[in-house]
Amino acid sequence: MTDAAIDTVTHRVVTTAGHVDHGKSTLLRALTGQEPDRLREEQQRGLTIELGYVWGQFGTHTVAFVDVPGHERFISTMLAGTGASPAVLFVVAADDGWSKQSAEHRDILALLGVPGVATVITKADTVSPQRLAEVAAAVTEALAGTTLAQAPQVVTDAVSGRGLDTLRQVLSDRLDVLDPPVSRHRPRLFVDRAFAMSGAGAVVTGTLLDGTLQVDDEVRVLPAGMVSRIRSMQSLGRPVRYATAGSRVALNLAQVSHHDLNRGDTIVGSQPWSSTTEMDCWLTVLPGQKVGPKGAWEVYVGSAASPASVQLVGANDTDVTAVRLRLARKLVVRAGDRFVLRESGRRRVVAGGIVCDPAPPVLPRGATARQAHAKRVELLASSKPAIQIALLADVADGVCDLRQLHSRAGWDPHVPLPDTLVAHAGVALTQSRLVGVFETLRHLGPGVHTREQVAQALATARLSDASGKAVLAVAMDRKVLARVPGGFVLPEHLDDAERVRLRRVALLLAELDVSPFAPPPLDVVAEQVGLTHRDLAVITSEGLIVKVGDLTFTADALTKARHALVTLAKTTPTFTASDARQAWDTTRKYAIPLLEYFDRTGVTRFDGQFRTLV
Repeated sequence: MTDAAIDTVTHRVVTTAGHVDHGKSTLLRALTGQEPDRLREEQQRGLTIELGYVWGQFGTHTVAFVDVPGHERFISTMLAGTGASPAVLFVVAADDGWSKQSAEHRDILALLGVPGVATVITKADTVSPQRLAEVAAAVTEALAGTTLAQAPQVVTDAVSGRGLDTLRQVLSDRLDVLDPPVSRHRPRLFVDRAFAMSGAGAVVTGTLLDGTLQVDDEVRVLPAGMVSRIRSMQSLGRPVRYATAGSRVALNLAQVSHHDLNRGDTIVGSQPWSSTTEMDCWLTVLPGQKVGPKGAWEVYVGSAASPASVQLVGANDTDVTAVRLRLARKLVVRAGDRFVLRESGRRRVVAGGIVCDPAPPVLPRGATARQAHAKRVELLASSKPAIQIALLADVADGVCDLRQLHSRAGWDPHVPLPDTLVAHAGVALTQSRLVGVFETLRHLGPGVHTREQVAQALATARLSDASGKAVLAVAMDRKVLARVPGGFVLPEHLDDAERVRLRRVALLLAELDVSPFAPPPLDVVAEQVGLTHRDLAVITSEGLIVKVGDLTFTADALTKARHALVTLAKTTPTFTASDARQAWDTTRKYAIPLLEYFDRTGVTRFDGQFRTLV
């Protein structure tokens, strides 16, 4: 890896799949002019053993191919190559035709939800036209009703060149209509190779599932938890400065040894991610197969795998059901990830599904409660992300740690939560839970109530101390409670003097927010609305306003300023003070103190010239 890097190489990733000796590697050589079998043994035996990588240009698309083994003895390597695959090129040879291994590869791709770009009949010149027609019909029938059914079928022969131009055009056309990867701005890469490069150190390769990585980013290696830094990176054999979601990339990692890195490890950015050994899943069982507590099972997610035990949550007489999987090895997953379940004894893929909750609560007792929990799991499996994150909070009794919630759902912490959730002080609450808590507070009745009385009321609502404090803050923000000398009071029981004070506070905040990133002097506004220095001290202690040097901003203005930096960083990952000033539409008088505040509070990192979001 050298330092002469370009910004990035934009491309799409396609996996090849199919039975051993059906011509996948030969086809890729003909399409790209590159050798996918990199091991000497592979080239000598004509057999793909490890994952191969080649790339080429097809119309307006640069395509990186991941060539997976077809032999059943290397099915775990095949799963490692397809687990992070966004699309597949499915290969069947005209001489052998549809086979048992073709069926297993089809089932794996269907369970993972991988769409097809094309189905390729290879070795067409080695058989009669009648045989070719029979194989083509058998392939069409075998793929009916799967994720590969809509992929065009192309007849080829890599030796004579027959059909290759047609296949190139089909690849280009299909990639035009297949959805590109959607980024949630949470970098995650499942390692499929780890090795040492002379003079460079540890290198890992994989497909970046999400987010953006760039040189000098600090990353973590999970589940071990090692902290590293990206020294350099390559994509399609070229040094690059950054990689985007859906890219094949090789990372040269500092501060770690390649001996400590393995296939299945996960490279993540600074966003909240956690490793799990227990997860609720919505399982689809293949026809004729059975899944239950008995048996030896293995779970495959991305390039990672772990032995697992299965506990049925819902009914066990259907092909789709809710299950609790307990893992022997930690996996780094989020809600919505797809996986494959393999029976170790028979060495057969029997099921697959969707991770619904990677940090589930204790399973409830009783058939009725279990069925209700299974229904929640089913809803999680079929919901969009915004609904999913609210359901995850609801599963946790409506109150949960915000960082853990982001981790479970794979939700970008900089994206506002859905309206069904309220967040404060690191805790997320569902609106329905809030209503119940507020009703508990209203039972306190008239008069001033001490902090201890309010804490007791919140404990009655089964809230922890941390959750109770967050609810208390939300209650005051929503005007359900008001802070007064000596404690708290319901708004309808405020005296006239306190009503006046609160109205003046509202006027102060509104005046400061007229120009949120260039607020007027605090003392001037306070005098105008009639607030004293003691009032200002109370407002500051409540976190409604924040002193930044000689300036004062509202808490809401600081939140808006941070969101503006997040938007800026999506197009300008490293930005100057001038860039931030323009994003805020303010002057250096206000921009510089704001940036220094964000540096101190860990929102940004400053290298003396440029800033990046942490």
